[in-house]
Amino acid sequence: MKQEGSTMDWVHLLAGPLVGAVIGYCTNYIAGKMLFRPRRPIKVGRWKLPLTPGIIPKRKPQLAHAIGQAVGERLFTAADVKAALLSDEVKASVSDAVLGGMTGDGRSLEELLQRGMGEETYERCKETVSQKLCAKLEKEIRHMELGAIIAERGSAAIKEKVAGTMLAMFVHDRTIATLAESIQGGVDQYLEENLHETLLPKVQGELDALAGKSAEELCQALAAEPELLRRVVEQVYDAVVSSKADQVLETIHVSEIVEQKINEMEVEELERLVLSVMKHELRTIVNLGALIGFVIGILNVFIG
Repeated sequence: MKQEGSTMDWVHLLAGPLVGAVIGYCTNYIAGKMLFRPRRPIKVGRWKLPLTPGIIPKRKPQLAHAIGQAVGERLFTAADVKAALLSDEVKASVSDAVLGGMTGDGRSLEELLQRGMGEETYERCKETVSQKLCAKLEKEIRHMELGAIIAERGSAAIKEKVAGTMLAMFVHDRTIATLAESIQGGVDQYLEENLHETLLPKVQGELDALAGKSAEELCQALAAEPELLRRVVEQVYDAVVSSKADQVLETIHVSEIVEQKINEMEVEELERLVLSVMKHELRTIVNLGALIGFVIGILNVFIG
C-alpha cells in the first residue's frame, strides 16, 4: 500500500507539468497554424465564425501595402539602384556585352542599329542626322564667304596674268572689280540655290558608307584601341545611368509593383514563402510553449 501511495504521489507531481507542457505546446501550435488557416472565411448561414480566415489571409492587402512601401521607400531607393548599376562589376559586364555585340559577329553598324531600334526608326534617325549635318556644313560654308574669296583670288590671278602684256591696257582695275563682283554674285547665288541639294547626297553617301562598315572596320579605321573603346562605353553608360536613373525609377513605381505581386499571390504560396524562412523559428516557439507550460506546471505543484 505504501508503494502504491508513493506511485500515486509521483503521478500527481508529474501530471501538472505534463498537462501544462501539452497545453503550452498545443496552444502555440494552433496559434502558428492560425496565422494562415483557415484560408477562407467559414460561415454558418449568414454568420461568419470569428477568427476566420487566418490572420495573414485576412490582412494580406495591408501586409502587401506595408511590404511594398518598405521595399519602395527604404530598400529600393534611387541611390541604391545607382550604386548597384554603377558598380565596377556591372559596368564591366555592360562594356563586355556592348563590345562583344558590336564586334563579335562582323555585322555592319547599320545592321546592328536596325536590330536595336527597328528599320523604320533607323531610317528616320539617319535622315535626321543627314539633315542636321548638312545644315551644319551649309552654315560653315556660308560663313566662309566663298564668293568673296573666289572673287578676290580670281582678281589677283587675272592681274597677275595680264601684267606686262597688251591686255593690261584693256583690263584695268575697274574692269577686274566689275568682273570680280559678278563672279561673287554668281557664286553666292549658286550656293544659295543649290548648296543644300548639292551637299545632302554627299552627306548621305558618307553616312551610308560609314554604316556599311562593321564595328571592327570602324575601330581599325579610327585606330581605336580596345581599352579606349571600353572607357568610352563605360563613360556613356555612367552618364546615362546618372542622369536617367531617378526618372526611370519614378516611372516604375516599385512599391506598387511589389504590393500588386503580393496581392496576386495565393495564400498557399505565401504560406510556403513565409515558412521557408520562419519554419525553424515557428517550431522553436511551439517547443517554447511546451517548456513554459511544463515550468508553470512545476511551479503550480510546489505552490499548491
